[in-house]
This record gives sequence, C-alpha cells and structure tokens, in this order.
Amino acid sequence: MAKSVYQKLKILYLLKILWEETDDSHSLSMEEIIRKLGSFGIEAERKSIYDDLAMLEQFGFDIFKEKNGRTTGYSLSSRDFSVGELKLLVDAVQSSRFLTKKRSEELSAKLEKMLSRYEASLLKRQVRVAGRVKMMNENIFINIDVIYSAIAEDRAISFTYLEWDAKRNLVPRKDGNKERISPWALVWDNEFYYLVAYDPEKDDLRHYRVDKMRSVNVLDVPREGRNVFDAAEAETYVEQRFSMFAGEKSVVCAECGKANLGPFIDRFGEDISIIGKGERFRLRFHVAVTDVFFGWIAGLGEDVKIVEPKEVRDDMAVFAERLQKRHEDRSVRAVIFDLGNVLVDFRYDAYMNEIGFDEETAQFFRDHIVLSDLWKKMDRGLYTIPEASDILAKQYPAYEKPIRVFFDNIEGIIRTYEDSERIIKGLKKSGYEVYILSNYPEDLYAMHQPILGFIRETDGAVISALEKTAKPDEEMYRLLLDRYHLKPEECVFLDDREDNLATAVNLGIRGILVNHRKEAFRSLYEYLLVCGKYGEAACLSDGDGYAV
Repeated sequence: MAKSVYQKLKILYLLKILWEETDDSHSLSMEEIIRKLGSFGIEAERKSIYDDLAMLEQFGFDIFKEKNGRTTGYSLSSRDFSVGELKLLVDAVQSSRFLTKKRSEELSAKLEKMLSRYEASLLKRQVRVAGRVKMMNENIFINIDVIYSAIAEDRAISFTYLEWDAKRNLVPRKDGNKERISPWALVWDNEFYYLVAYDPEKDDLRHYRVDKMRSVNVLDVPREGRNVFDAAEAETYVEQRFSMFAGEKSVVCAECGKANLGPFIDRFGEDISIIGKGERFRLRFHVAVTDVFFGWIAGLGEDVKIVEPKEVRDDMAVFAERLQKRHEDRSVRAVIFDLGNVLVDFRYDAYMNEIGFDEETAQFFRDHIVLSDLWKKMDRGLYTIPEASDILAKQYPAYEKPIRVFFDNIEGIIRTYEDSERIIKGLKKSGYEVYILSNYPEDLYAMHQPILGFIRETDGAVISALEKTAKPDEEMYRLLLDRYHLKPEECVFLDDREDNLATAVNLGIRGILVNHRKEAFRSLYEYLLVCGKYGEAACLSDGDGYAV
C-alpha cells in the first residue's frame, strides 16, 4: 500500500491507539504516539498530530492532556460505558443460561473492546454462578433474528421443536414433524427466551423455548391470531404463564418477623403493604393462591403464618397436612422396577452398530422405528415383530434390507445387567416385595425369557403386550396394584421415563427417575433407609458401590 494511503488513515489509527492504549489512568506522550503510528507504517510530525487531536475533539471525543514535568500525556478519557457498567454487562453475559459458553466468550470479547487494554483486563470473568448449565444451541441468535424478521414481515414460521428424553438428550417432538405457528412476541423470563405465538390448530396462544427450536424458517404465509394475541394482553399473558405464582390473584395477609421481611419485599415489591414495628409485622399483598405459593411460605419456616382470609389459611393447613402425610411414615414395602435401562440394557445404538448400520441408517431407525408410534403399538401387543417388519418395509422400501436385518437379529437389542438378579434377591432377603412393570413387545419378551430369569425371583410382573395396554396409561399401573393387592403409598417405582413416573406419582406411588443407574440405586438405598418398612437394603449398601 502506498505511503499516501497510509497517511489518509492516520487519524483513524490515532484514534485506535488512544482507544486501546489509554484511559483515565494511562496516557501516551507525543513521542510514544509517533512511535506507535510508525509501527503501522505511518510517518507523522507533532504539528499534524496536534491537528488530528483537535479534530477528534471537535468530533466529540474527550481528549485529556496531562502535564507531567516537561512531558505532556494524551489519553481518551470518556467512553460510552464506564468500567463498572461494562463489568455488569459482561457478568450478565457470562451468567446467562441461554447463551452457550462459546457465545458468552465471543460477546464478552466484544464488550472488552469498548475499553482500553488496561481496563479490559478488569472485565475478565468475575462472576461465578452455582449450578449453571450452559445451553448447547449455537443457533439461538439465528433463531432470534429469523423470528424478528418474521414478526416484522408479518409472516408465519415453521420449526422443529425439541424436548428432553429420559437420557437427557434433546430429541424432536411430534416425531420430528414441524410446528407451523404465527410469532407475536419474544419474552425473556427466568434466564430463557420464549416465543409467544398463535397455534392455528389449537386456536390459542402457545409459548416455546427459543433454544429448543431448530431449523426456523419464515413461511410465505401471513400471520394469524392477532385478535387472540390482542385479547390476551401481552403483559397479562406473560405474567400468568411465567410468574412463579401464576393464576387468579387474591389479597392475602401474612405475619412474619423482621428477618423475613426481605423475602416478601423481594417477591412482591411495591405491591406489598407492611404494618407494624419492632419484631413482628403484618403484610398484605396480591398473590395467586396455589401449592407453589404454599410451598414458598412453608420454606420460610415457622416464623411466617397466613392470617387471612380464613379460606386461604385453611387451605394452607390442608397443604401442610398433605406434606406431613407424604413424609411422616416409613411405610414402603414394595419396590417396582421397569426393565429397559433399569434391569436390562435397552442398547439399540450398540445393537445397530453391531449389525453394521452407518450413522445415517441408525438415525433413521431411531426416528422411525425404535422411538416411533409403531414400536409403542408393538409394546401394546397390537403388532408382532414380523408384522412390524412387513409394515415398515412397505412404508420405507429404500430401507427394506436394513429393516429385515434389524428385525431378524432383534434378540441382540437387549442385554441383562449383571447385578440385576443380585439386587432383586437382596431386596427380597431384606423383606421387601419386588415387582416388574414394563413395556415390552410380546414376541420379543418371549424371545428374551432365557436372559430374564431374574423375573422368577420377583413377586409378580405386568408386561404391557400381554395385557394389551402400556405405560404411561393409568390402566397398566392399576392392573399391578389390583392384581397383587398393593397400596400406592406403600410402593416405590424406578423407571427411565419421566412420563411413566408422572402417572405413578399421580396415583400416589413414589417415583425415582433412572438417568444413571448408580445414582438411581443410591437414591433407592437412601429412600428405603428413611421410608422403607424394613429399613436398610443391604444389597444396595456401600459394599456394592451404590450408597454414598
């Protein structure tokens, strides 16, 4: 590049030098400025730099001149953000849950460029947030841009929505079928972005976590549902859907000591009325009276009590009784196990690798077979394995050969955990009854009888296909309870799916989610130690590697 072109950039490089190398505590002498300009290939004389500094001041930059003996130092003394303000922004970025770690670091680096290199060093991550789990969706910024574009252009959007499975993986909802909705607002709540949108199929508003959206596209279709969105009143909708105490509000009066004033003021802010002095106070506020509210009150301890209205005070007493009843007795006498991923390894990924499937084929089988509605129908005994194989081969002719291979060798999809029989026998020896409640295709269950011998050690089993029902249907749970004369409150159930546990809990059965077997069996050991009718189950003790 010719020297004259460099000279034309001189004032920009001068601003760059002052921006990066100076602040209220650091300045540069004229000799240092000339030398740094020279490092960029720019020759400069004092007079021309004085003129450039004057032009920067005329443009609006605050150039500070400080005399130090016979030397004058020059610095850029004012910026759009102070160090304190940028510290706050960097901490917000670093602690924001919806940002990935990579994106947090990128944004923090951009914020650091708004200060000198000396001040930027003060912005290095100071905040630490306990239990912070960074989201893994790098596309969230793209999603937000696309959504804003759709709103500006008055267009509907489509996307695939993800949900957590029992193995803590995000998987497509609705078997990967795309959602088609009309976006109306983005909401920031509890460290997540949500999209508030109109769903034409439901004729109502819905909200979606933006970080769980994939492949967001603007459709060439006008938005619908403006009347529904306007009628809902955005602020009211957000408050009712996202508030901790959402719902119809009532005026409640509570009494507390001085130590608990803070939590009430933090929660209800200006809406709260405080009467009293000294050590006891009466508080009046608006709140939706729900179990969540009662749980919050209970968490504040014995110092807090609800005074009025009477019906709310009575409801609080009923809530406390239910809570006490749930925890007061050591009554569990029966342990109920699911099979897949609890007592046997439902190893479909390893199985597909063993029969030679590449990743593309394996993903097809995950989406369309193993986790499909067809498999659920096999669990209910509606299709045999040969029938399912024929249906899928006709439905996906391009995959007919791998479909036949998959079902012809399907026995290998299950392996028994080595410790399952020992655990069952150990629980029985400790005095507990043991039962099986499992979804299982009928002919696959028959095929696996040689490796499921431990079931003979249990007190009974309900297998879905044999009963023509399946979890999470309530009917299957009631079959087990009625057939073996079990009381729900006397049972604890281990399963690897949250929806299966939800039904059990609704029936009054205690539930333990099996994400990791070791942790789940540790939880069972600790639970039986406290709530079990026969106390400790030695088979789950530390000698076997499960307990703490």
